[in-house]
Amino acid sequence: MPRFLERHLEFSQFHMVLGEDAEFEGKIEVPEALWIRGRVKGEVASSGEVVISEEGALEGEVEARAVQVRGTVEGKVSCAGLVELFPSGKVGGEIDTKELVIQRGARFSGECRMEGV
Repeated sequence: MPRFLERHLEFSQFHMVLGEDAEFEGKIEVPEALWIRGRVKGEVASSGEVVISEEGALEGEVEARAVQVRGTVEGKVSCAGLVELFPSGKVGGEIDTKELVIQRGARFSGECRMEGV
């Protein structure tokens, strides 16, 4: 299993962290890694990785180099590299990526293209 998938999450690894009780509506653009622990409705763009934690939710679109879904995504995931759905992860919508890993227990309902962004 790739190192990216095994590591534990630490605040110091992220350029921005949206806290557990936070709710955001609009567009978020970050140059590096983003950790979503709260709720986002809108667009997320990162040249790094985006992690939606178990308590996190995204309704809209996310575009990043790598995406980890441990929480819920309703919408579109566009990724130049790896998208991984962890056992607690749920995606409803569209995934456009170069690589996809769906761990046992994760849920995906929608359409997937494996051509990369």
